[in-house]
Amino acid sequence: MKAVVTGAGGFIGIHITEYLVKKGWSVIGVDKKFPEYRNIDIFDEFVIHDLTVPRTDFYKDCDVVFHMACNMGGVGFTSSHAAEQMRDNMLITINVMDGAIANKVERMFYASSACVYNTDYQQDPDNVVRLTEDMSMPAKPDEGYGWEKLYSEMMLQAHEREGHRRARIGRFHNIYGEMNSYDDGKEKAPAAICRKISQYDGSEPIEVWGTGEAIRTYLHVDDLVDGIYNLTMSDINTPVNLGSEEEISVIDFYKLVADVAGKDVEFTFNLNAPTGPLGRSCDLTYTRKTLGWEPTQSLREGITRTYNWIDGQIKGRNY
Repeated sequence: MKAVVTGAGGFIGIHITEYLVKKGWSVIGVDKKFPEYRNIDIFDEFVIHDLTVPRTDFYKDCDVVFHMACNMGGVGFTSSHAAEQMRDNMLITINVMDGAIANKVERMFYASSACVYNTDYQQDPDNVVRLTEDMSMPAKPDEGYGWEKLYSEMMLQAHEREGHRRARIGRFHNIYGEMNSYDDGKEKAPAAICRKISQYDGSEPIEVWGTGEAIRTYLHVDDLVDGIYNLTMSDINTPVNLGSEEEISVIDFYKLVADVAGKDVEFTFNLNAPTGPLGRSCDLTYTRKTLGWEPTQSLREGITRTYNWIDGQIKGRNY
């Protein structure tokens, strides 16, 4: 089997590539940058290309496209770059879809997000609603990024109904793990928190955005790529949650990482910083029923691996 992985220079892209190669697939990676933490010898070919620009040649004779490419970042980035993200990500997805159709690629996986869910369900950290797949309607997703993801889902499903190619859609819920960015301005909260704890020396408290009471769930990337593969090869043509049901508040997440690090940490709270929804959780009922999939790692297990990797990167860089 031959796959094209878009966004192959990124965090999830490199992990799904490793997963596929272990299963004997050949993989062409496409991104505008090389992987930062992995040699490209894992790929049969790595193409440097900005996917906002149309190009179709690297999809030739491809069986599956795993579409991970996306202009994205943590809540600080997404809250201030909505227009840029919407423009870039729509162009990227349309170009990837057109390339797959032009080359008669059988199926395509699309990396969507929990940001598509109606934010009215996500405002009370004391009464958290586990988000089921039908809660994207009526539409009220996260501004910018969420709207783009929801539109892309609808476009891909429409193309499948019209017989162009099979579309498989996974809605990601806060993915973390090794080989992820942690200090480039686009890092997600788990990596940023690991970095802050690693660098903490007791001289001043760590700043937490918001009150720390917001609820989240987090999924380790190893569990994610297993879910991606199983969903992609299935006959499920509706969006599916890929996340964890293990809920934790933001401040307790900080304390968990501090405990893993063996540090006694003091905190201060920035109530003016962007926080995103106050209560976002994941319901895996449909995922278990259709895929028979759920995470195998606890949050402590996964974050221990992730913290140790980020801590090692920081110490090695400083050395």
